[in-house]
Amino acid sequence: MPNVRAALVAIHIVAVLLLSSPSSQRVLKRQAWERPSTQQAFGFIADHLHWLGIDSKEDFERRLWRFVEGYVAVRDEIVRPFEYYPRLAGVRQGWSVFSRPRERPVELEIAVDEPHGFQPIYRPHSRKYDFWSRELRQYRFRKVTGHLARRFNARVYNSLAKLLAKHALQAYPDTQRVRVRLYRYETLPAAELRAGEEPPGEHIHTRIYQAPVLR
Repeated sequence: MPNVRAALVAIHIVAVLLLSSPSSQRVLKRQAWERPSTQQAFGFIADHLHWLGIDSKEDFERRLWRFVEGYVAVRDEIVRPFEYYPRLAGVRQGWSVFSRPRERPVELEIAVDEPHGFQPIYRPHSRKYDFWSRELRQYRFRKVTGHLARRFNARVYNSLAKLLAKHALQAYPDTQRVRVRLYRYETLPAAELRAGEEPPGEHIHTRIYQAPVLR
């Protein structure tokens, strides 16, 4: 019996690892390869691989594309026997293990109205403005924010903003208005960050809730 259990655990681990590896739908998307940040990364890598006989960024990209096509062909054959396993075992993997960072992420901000204007009560990574931070740092909330950055969904965002506003009114009973909004910004190259430059950004999708309506 222990041997059977060990075999089943091993099959499960192998299946999850294989199914979470980058698939053809992700790695063979030309749109992703043509992003400015991706092209910049290709150029950087190519500049450091001349000793392998790589002449240019285009040469590196061409070789890498051929390699990825070969990887996808092998990967699809190996994964095929496990295609129905996630559904049977209830372990569907909804994302790849390897994921590129977002170039234009969004951050959630919450503020309450005071006599001298809106004052923030929550900002990501802030010890001072940490209202409901334990909940908002939770994986599921961060997942929602990530989805809003990739593909904005007004219904989901409005529900989330209204929920946050209600909790803010409970914590700050004297306030009459709560503002929830997103801040979208451009990620900067490492050299610019080290130089102390601030990423450009803007506030979007502002929602303001009146206390009498929500209470």
